[in-house]
Amino acid sequence: MTRRRPTAFDVSFPEDAQLESTSRLSTTTSEIGSMSHARKRNRTGDEAPEGRAPKQRQLPPVAYYSSRENETRESAEPIPGEDPEGDPCEDGEKPIRFLTDFSIFDPKHRNEMISLAALEEDDGVDRHFEGAGWVAPQFVIEDVAQEDWQDTEPVYLRLGAILRFSLDYKLSKDPIYIETEYAWYILKTPSKAYAATYKAFYTPRRISQLIISAALQRPNYTHEAFLAHYKEMVDIFGRTCQEEDYWDAAPELQTIVQGLEEYNRLKTVPIIKRLLREASSQPSRIRKLRPSLSKPRNRLPHNNLAFSGNLDLAVLSPENQNVTCVTPHIAALAEGLVQEELIVVGPRPPMWDKAEVEYQERKALAHLRSLIKRAKSMHRRNIDWRKQDRVAPRSDYVTTMKIDGEYYHIGDYIIVPIGRDGRKQAPDLPDDESAIPSTAKLPDYFWFAKIMFFNPGNNEVHVQWLEHGSQIFLQELAHPQELFLNELCDTIDINTITSKVVVRQQTDVPAEKTDFFYKFVFMKETGAFISIDRKRYSMVEQQQPPENCPVCMLHGHREQENNLAMLRGVNGQLNGFAYKGVKYHHYDFVLCKVAEGPADIGQIRKMFLDDDENDTMVTIKRVGRICSLEDILPGDTLRDERHVYMTDEEVTITIQDIIRTICVLPYQSIFDLDKWLAMSPDHFYTRFSFPSLRVSSWEDRKQIDYDQLELCGECSEAQSKWDDAMKRFLLTKRSRPMSVLDVFGGIGSFSSGLKAGFPGFNVTHAIEISPSAAKSFKANSPNTIVYNQCANIMLRYMVKTFSGHQTDVPKQLYDGKTAVPEPPKPENIDVVVAGFPCQSHSALNMFKSANDPKANLILNALSYIDHFRPSLCFFENVPGFLRYALNTTQVSIHRVEGGIPMGGLKIVIRALVDMGYQVQFCLLHAGHYGVPQRRVRFFIVAALHGYPLPKFPRPSHDFPTSETLQIKLTQGNPVQPFQGFIGTAPHPFVSIDNAIGDLPLFDWKHPHPHTLSDEKRREMRVRERTITAVECDQQASHWGPLEMAYRHAPRTSFQAAMRKKETRSLQHYTKTMKIAKVERVVTIPLKPNADYRSLPAHLLEWQASNASSSAARANYKQGLYGRLDGKSYFPTTVTNMGPTAKQCRVLHPHCLRMVTVRELARSQGIPDHFIFKALGDSVVTMHRQIGNAVPYPLAAALGRSLRDALFEKWIEDQENAIRIEDD
Repeated sequence: MTRRRPTAFDVSFPEDAQLESTSRLSTTTSEIGSMSHARKRNRTGDEAPEGRAPKQRQLPPVAYYSSRENETRESAEPIPGEDPEGDPCEDGEKPIRFLTDFSIFDPKHRNEMISLAALEEDDGVDRHFEGAGWVAPQFVIEDVAQEDWQDTEPVYLRLGAILRFSLDYKLSKDPIYIETEYAWYILKTPSKAYAATYKAFYTPRRISQLIISAALQRPNYTHEAFLAHYKEMVDIFGRTCQEEDYWDAAPELQTIVQGLEEYNRLKTVPIIKRLLREASSQPSRIRKLRPSLSKPRNRLPHNNLAFSGNLDLAVLSPENQNVTCVTPHIAALAEGLVQEELIVVGPRPPMWDKAEVEYQERKALAHLRSLIKRAKSMHRRNIDWRKQDRVAPRSDYVTTMKIDGEYYHIGDYIIVPIGRDGRKQAPDLPDDESAIPSTAKLPDYFWFAKIMFFNPGNNEVHVQWLEHGSQIFLQELAHPQELFLNELCDTIDINTITSKVVVRQQTDVPAEKTDFFYKFVFMKETGAFISIDRKRYSMVEQQQPPENCPVCMLHGHREQENNLAMLRGVNGQLNGFAYKGVKYHHYDFVLCKVAEGPADIGQIRKMFLDDDENDTMVTIKRVGRICSLEDILPGDTLRDERHVYMTDEEVTITIQDIIRTICVLPYQSIFDLDKWLAMSPDHFYTRFSFPSLRVSSWEDRKQIDYDQLELCGECSEAQSKWDDAMKRFLLTKRSRPMSVLDVFGGIGSFSSGLKAGFPGFNVTHAIEISPSAAKSFKANSPNTIVYNQCANIMLRYMVKTFSGHQTDVPKQLYDGKTAVPEPPKPENIDVVVAGFPCQSHSALNMFKSANDPKANLILNALSYIDHFRPSLCFFENVPGFLRYALNTTQVSIHRVEGGIPMGGLKIVIRALVDMGYQVQFCLLHAGHYGVPQRRVRFFIVAALHGYPLPKFPRPSHDFPTSETLQIKLTQGNPVQPFQGFIGTAPHPFVSIDNAIGDLPLFDWKHPHPHTLSDEKRREMRVRERTITAVECDQQASHWGPLEMAYRHAPRTSFQAAMRKKETRSLQHYTKTMKIAKVERVVTIPLKPNADYRSLPAHLLEWQASNASSSAARANYKQGLYGRLDGKSYFPTTVTNMGPTAKQCRVLHPHCLRMVTVRELARSQGIPDHFIFKALGDSVVTMHRQIGNAVPYPLAAALGRSLRDALFEKWIEDQENAIRIEDD
């Protein structure tokens, strides 16, 4: 039977694959032992010297493969991490795997290592080809990996007979595949012993692939252009590409080109024409290829789409990735930092005058040397001051001093030699100019400061510090002339002043390279870059020294705010206290710290005030949560964490145990409960009271009437005004919403969640490459213009269209025919949202690449910011992005090293700051915002200079895990948004049962009931009376009950939120899988955290029972076929869910099946009105969409934070407008 080679994506996801029967013309080439014609080249001309005899390439020494103790024989069983379940496989489909540290050898000849080229040539020897190496599933890397699942590991596999190899020369990124009886393998890096043999086989083929794929796109491609790029590349062996190899590849190229359908077109391309002429001088090396037995389907660029098979997977495959497109500004920042040759779209900046640049560099170095020399000689200074420069007649402070004949004034900027900062030793100032490196810069030796005032009596000067970007975590990626204000000041010795320096507060870069500028304040504690508060600075600058230091004033204000202060009413009597910026009165409701779980709630009844905060106590009346009474609540009562009950219990606590005030109102006083609760996580309501916090009977409750709840009149009035103002503000914003572009939009969960938190958003445009995800986005946001295209293609189209250039209109990928809609103009986009792809940064990516184009999509995202210049930007990625280093070196297939640590973060911050954006970043845990899942993600929020920069949302929900969420920067303080949030959140965490308990229960029907005992069959029949058992039809696209009604009304606030809008389709069904897996699933006991270890021996899979499997080597760790605990939370929801997949703890806590599409959506907090579209109704595609999504409640929390920031600015503007009218 003719064998077919499916693509990597087709086979990794067999339920999606639609294979075509095709034949393939072989594109493989010559035997490794052929003669080489290495020769010296004429580097200045087009022609190589003719007529020279070829040199013989030395054959690699004979080597032999030695078996390893840990090697496992290849078989039909899946390898760890491989999940080939789904629809029954069509004949001929095989999984795709990665093979690294591999060797190819002949077991008939003592395991002699041999070239793959011998597969297609008869050398007169009866050969048999086998291989061995580390193997991992292909989709573990190519799928959009998630950060938190790390159990998949490579297995060392001894392959069976190798049938053939395959390489598509028309696609520059197509890998070399080998096929065995059981799988296709993508070849990565050979073993050290096999490297020489493989290099001779691989190098001419790789060069031919690069040339042919480029020539098909560029008819005028020359060998000079190719060589200029090729000689800067690094091959898979870690070696810089050599020109000699290029010329040696000519005969191989001739053989390949002559076998292609495009031969007549290719032979006219200058580079190929030149190499064909070169190859013609070596006729002895030209071979005739055997016909091939298989041909992969043609794969074309996205802009010219003619994909076959599953489009959702094809558009993500490596061979179909487009080159990263960037704007000129982003390209300039990335120059020399990435190995990919970026495509630059937009007008290029003016060329630099090289001579002028070199002159400025020499001038700056000479200036630095003179300053170091001066600093070294500052032992005796001539310091003087004048009486008339005193701030006041008898003041100790002066505004001006004369140092070594030069006047220094308040407001001047100075430099002082770097001293000890508590973290590292100060650099020594060189004694000799020759010891100063030519690359040295001023910030390498000096600190920057602004003079606030002088105290000549003490020989001191008070300064506010500024920091150069290289002195904070930006380090090597900092702008060479940019400084940042910070909230640090100091009093230093006047003798440490080395010199004045030109520093300007401005956004433009000074022309003089020895001048500096600043426009932002760098917050050392949070890592944020924020706009300068000109109002505060102007107010302070008007004060006389020593009151003119803005930092001193700020710290004084904070200290005063944090200290305990008594509050008095209009009658002058004590009525409360202020502590850490919060005012407290009688009858205020407060949150109180606890050791674990959500914070306690209480109402202040008595105050024992003292000047010492340690002696100030308050008595609170304890308040309980209705949701904590689950065991006694009637079935129709909503378990709402916002619904609290009053008690008669009182307890006295210290004020250090109080977190903040919250708002509790009687139920009858709230006009629209849902809207009022949506205003803030700190809004609660009450309807009942009980004698004590511990409640034994629901009948003990007493109704609370409107006038029975005592409240602070002052706070109630302030809350009422706040509510009214917020309503007016939201009405204003809804009438003039901010237009949002969602790049890498997925199903729209990120942007839709932001809109849920801030209704002033209107998601007008979105870009999503996956056809199914794009259709899901459109179905859930019908008014959004969705571009089903690659973000690189769309950037090029948008920039060129805006610039007035004629350009081909891209086609929607879902059909390859429909033109995409017109792009928006920059002035029409206010917000850009980008959850840029994460697989390159994921901990799951076992094959790190120094030249991974997916890693460069962050540059594309930044280019959208550069083009549109929106007011706000939101970015999301996995925590692994923080480990992304730029300009790394490939040291093995698994590892890269060197480069710029945290380079991804640094270039993002540098680019945003360059473009005038305030920036802040942090790690957030979705569980802290009401998501029933353990999921940590990295976020960046940016706002234009002068625009409100929202704070990251305070955790609203407790969560059982204890991640610190701390970011350790390469220099400076760690960044952590919230300190000590355990026991401080207002709400309990959302459990699995809380999240999905209202969805219909159903089981999978046992496929082999006759094998069960009589007792088990009786149990099964009894169970089926209350829980439906569905047939596992192998021909169906999914499994689930025909009736899709909810089990009951919502019983938790989470369930109510999910069902707030009516759904068009509940999609409460599971993926399908093979009968053997079904039997294992339904056999796992209905116990929390039960897994494969509970299965009888005859049902265990190979990796769970074989002593040579990776699971055995890991001591059979738990997880496979894992059952969820309904009282706990979901593990991280990823893109590949199944009993043996990446996330294998997927069995329903109370049903004999895995979780459904809707249950997985609930794990991400995605409301039920969201529906998921998928080509062929593929449930696996729906899983992928859900796993890639940003949790909806987390996005909504970010939206509320933005709403609050904009509301605060709106209030300020309203007050300023009133003042102007009054004036």
